[in-house]
Amino acid sequence: MTDRFERLAELFELCSDRSPEDVARILDERCADDPDLRAAVETLLARDADPEVLEGVVKDVGHVFEDSRHDHHAAPEDMPESIGRYEIIGVLGYGGMGTVFSARDPDLGRLVALKLLPRGWERDPSRYEQFRREAQLLAQLTHPNIAVLYSLEESEGRAFLTMEHILGETLGHRLERKPPSLSESISWGRQIADALQTAHANGVTHRDLKPSNVMISEGGALKVLDFGLAVVSSNALTARGGHGGDGAGRTSGGDGADGIGGKLSNGAPAASEAGDDVGRASGGDVEGAVRQVDVPAGSPGYISPEQLRGEPATASADVWGWGCVVYECLTGRAAFPGTTPLERVTKTLEGGPDPALFPSTVPTKLTRLVLSCLASDPRDRPSSVDELQERLREVSRRQSDRQPSRLRVYWAGAALVLLAVIALASWRVSQDERRVRDGMSNAESGDARPIASTPRRVTRSGFVWGVDLSWSGEQIACVTNPGDIVVVDLETNAERLLRNDPTLQAVAWSPDGAQLLAYSLGKERDGSFLLSTSDGEMKPIGPPNFQGRCWSSDGSRILGPISKTHLAQGPIYVYDLASDSVHTVPLPEDFAHVEYDWSARNGWILVLGTRPGEPRGAWMVRESGGEPIRVGGAETDRSRWAPDGKHLLVVDRLEDTSVLSALRLTPELLAGEVDVTGPPESRIVMSSRILELPGTTASFRVSNDGESLAFLGQIPRSTLWRLVRREDGSGFDANPIWGGTVLASGPKIRPGGDELAFLAGTFETTRIYRLSFSGGEPEPMTEVGFGKAFLAWSPDGSELAFGADDDGREQLRIVSTIDGGDRPVPGAEGRAYLDWMGDGRILFHSFQDDNRNFRLVSPSGDDQRPLFDPPRNGTLFQVAASHSGQKLAVAGARGDRTEIDVWLVSPDSPEETLLFEGTAVPITWSDDDEWVYLVRETRESRFLGESVGEVLRVRVEDGKVETVVALPPGDLRRWTDVDISPDGRTIVCALSQDQRDVWIADLPPEVLSN
Repeated sequence: MTDRFERLAELFELCSDRSPEDVARILDERCADDPDLRAAVETLLARDADPEVLEGVVKDVGHVFEDSRHDHHAAPEDMPESIGRYEIIGVLGYGGMGTVFSARDPDLGRLVALKLLPRGWERDPSRYEQFRREAQLLAQLTHPNIAVLYSLEESEGRAFLTMEHILGETLGHRLERKPPSLSESISWGRQIADALQTAHANGVTHRDLKPSNVMISEGGALKVLDFGLAVVSSNALTARGGHGGDGAGRTSGGDGADGIGGKLSNGAPAASEAGDDVGRASGGDVEGAVRQVDVPAGSPGYISPEQLRGEPATASADVWGWGCVVYECLTGRAAFPGTTPLERVTKTLEGGPDPALFPSTVPTKLTRLVLSCLASDPRDRPSSVDELQERLREVSRRQSDRQPSRLRVYWAGAALVLLAVIALASWRVSQDERRVRDGMSNAESGDARPIASTPRRVTRSGFVWGVDLSWSGEQIACVTNPGDIVVVDLETNAERLLRNDPTLQAVAWSPDGAQLLAYSLGKERDGSFLLSTSDGEMKPIGPPNFQGRCWSSDGSRILGPISKTHLAQGPIYVYDLASDSVHTVPLPEDFAHVEYDWSARNGWILVLGTRPGEPRGAWMVRESGGEPIRVGGAETDRSRWAPDGKHLLVVDRLEDTSVLSALRLTPELLAGEVDVTGPPESRIVMSSRILELPGTTASFRVSNDGESLAFLGQIPRSTLWRLVRREDGSGFDANPIWGGTVLASGPKIRPGGDELAFLAGTFETTRIYRLSFSGGEPEPMTEVGFGKAFLAWSPDGSELAFGADDDGREQLRIVSTIDGGDRPVPGAEGRAYLDWMGDGRILFHSFQDDNRNFRLVSPSGDDQRPLFDPPRNGTLFQVAASHSGQKLAVAGARGDRTEIDVWLVSPDSPEETLLFEGTAVPITWSDDDEWVYLVRETRESRFLGESVGEVLRVRVEDGKVETVVALPPGDLRRWTDVDISPDGRTIVCALSQDQRDVWIADLPPEVLSN
């Protein structure tokens, strides 16, 4: 840390919480000879934020507050005649990471950029080996838009890199010299995104994307440079036999290079010392040296806000960098400008880019895309560069459509003349028939132009299981886990708990917004109910097992099946509220159906269903019943009527994404004059793609005015983290060890601490995996079937107990880690919470005990008995047994208390002690049985906010509570998603980012104007 920054930090701390008069006096005395330093202190003090937060920001990113006039660059080395076999031609640049020479390779006869690494690096074997492995990985980033790393070599004991020599100018120079055209900006954006796609596919995140790190070659091609601050995923390095590290360097005709950056011993990525963007300066300027301090890597004004906050850099950081670069190309201004690095960092953390700077020639879709990339919350940006590319391709297609060539204009004019002749000759063909015929070509070619706004996420809990948008489009109603019915005002984001009832499955707004329709399939209660949206009062309606799904447009009738399961077969029923009567909509007996929508305009009922020999899809039926008419394709996953009654809105599932489209139906179909034996495509005039939805879509709804869309996006994405306590006891180092678009849960550290077991899979099937802490890929052990399960290691670590779906029965099973054998425990049915005690017995939460008791089960199943006999008053959930087996820590509502707390109980004594008051669950006991480790979550808001997890420990003797560590960002799907070793040195957790949440998008009028 430089003397200048130390002065800044000292003055900031000295002036905090002082009166303006005292501040002025101090700054007059201390900064009389340095007005820039005074301005920096005053800027910090003027920010409207918590002083502790500001202090943390100052300390974490102090390098960016350095005076940009200060010389950060090392002196260049004397230019040798040759290095190894390479003939040195000249100096391209120099910096703390070494001197970059222009050189000639006599063997291959080509120019290279040669970076001679600083003296002394070769004497650090671990650092050199790390750079060698990282260079091997980054050398495989073969792409036309990525500067190539050729080799890492040695000569006379000095290490050096050889890289592609690019003749041209940086994008930064180009933007200063001449504003680009719109087509150039779009082309450059696509080339940069292409490069990032390749890097991300190989597990490399750039982290420092900016105009000075992009070269435009003399041939016009773009090259992304400076992977010197890149971070490499552990999965990518493991796959190639390497380990964590940073990336390869850059070269250019006028700019120097940073080279390969190291990764610190504690796992934090190395960072550039340069405090400003110096890459645009000519004459050999180079970014500053990488130094070993725990600060975020990147350049002020381009580094993402999450990196500034000290959060791990993910691919989303490159999406942010892409947005910064393209914003600058389109507007001619930096997205986060400032005369000092401090100003740029301040604007990044507190402000946003100015959307008014986009010229009117920039398409709205491109403006929205760039601004979405610059969203402060990474979860509100495009989820990947792949998504970014797809949206950019749509912009490119629409842009090319707007600018036809002269040849296309000529032929378009000729076509108009020809069409006029055909129209005169075919006067008997009706206007509607022509519209149908012309539209079919559009349906076949696919009008793939998204025209909805960028969706914004409304909820962040990840546990929304049902949603409906009010007819007015002003509110949404959500069904969350575990059974909260929550109403959210979309203008104010205010949340209101309407009712808690875990038996309710879904909700639907009445047309007047006064009531919500809900249904239940529970064993204790089934049928349909109306909930008052003012006070949550609930009353039953309709016959038994009636699942009310949707309303008639006047709110007088309700439609749905009568069934004990979600999938129904046979007729649909219409319930009249006024007469309390039901009439039948006859359907074929072999027609199975699951979702319904009732058009407010044409009286048709839309059903999502299937028939033998046909895939699931959208079907239309009259209220009078009859043969269903199929519309849409085989990929249709969800369907709704558009408010105009002329369009269907359908969601088609395409691998890991979904697409919302509008299908314009033929007038003959809507009039009931259609041959039901014809292909479904013949009933569609035009298909228009509206929006690509993230992940899969569980449900969606459009407001009655057709201007708002709400959908429930389902994106399974989980990460396993390992947190290891530092040797000096100062905290934990957190590193992701595995993850992806799966549901990972229930990690358990094996006794001995050398590996863990965890569950991973989809909503359809789940498997148990084991993963060694020494590296490698997860090894599958066995399948547990559909749904959730819980794990427990045997005391010696040779076996693993779990609950599984065994031919439709919930069964306790045991799998061997030695031979992989999987066997049931006879008589032990259920799959809930469990723990394997030190005496060899398994504490098992059997379904037959109804959350009131545990069972002690021997691995053979011969010995089974209840934990408490007779059962005690209160509920029991997650449990952790002490090593002695004399005490159990359990989460539950015990005695007369209704809230879940953590209790100490004993099977041999009726005495129960409240250990921790509040919602938390026990994980394990310390080695000496003196402490119980707990995990708990706090939420930004009561119902739908993002959760934050932390590990605590509570002393058994006196109830003293200590915070062990805050978990990395993400949601705990279940209480069992955290485990800690008894010595408290290793923590593992499975954290989810994005599961089932509600998103909102605006639909402009042209959506339904076809």
